[in-house]
Amino acid sequence: MALEKNYALYPTLNFPRAYWRLVQFYGTKERVNYQVNVWPTRAEADAGASAIANGGHFGFPPNLNPGAPNFIEQAYNDMKARPEFAGAVDV
Repeated sequence: MALEKNYALYPTLNFPRAYWRLVQFYGTKERVNYQVNVWPTRAEADAGASAIANGGHFGFPPNLNPGAPNFIEQAYNDMKARPEFAGAVDV
C-alpha cells in the first residue's frame, strides 16, 4: 500500500510519479502519528534504494471500533484526506 503523486525536490527537479510510502508509525489510543518517505519511483523503493525525501509527519485519532481498518490503512486514508495529497493515486 502506497500513494503515487508528483514530488518537486527542487524547482528544476520534478518526479511526476513519485512513490509515497508510510515508513513509521507510533502512538496511543488517542492519536497515531506516522512518517511518510518519498522515492522517485515504486521500482526504486521496491529495490531498496534510499528515499529522496522525508515526505512529512502526520497524525490522526485512530478508530478503535471492531471492524475498523487497521492503523496502516487508517494512516493512508488520513494522507489522502489532506490537501497536500489531493490527486494522489493508490498503488
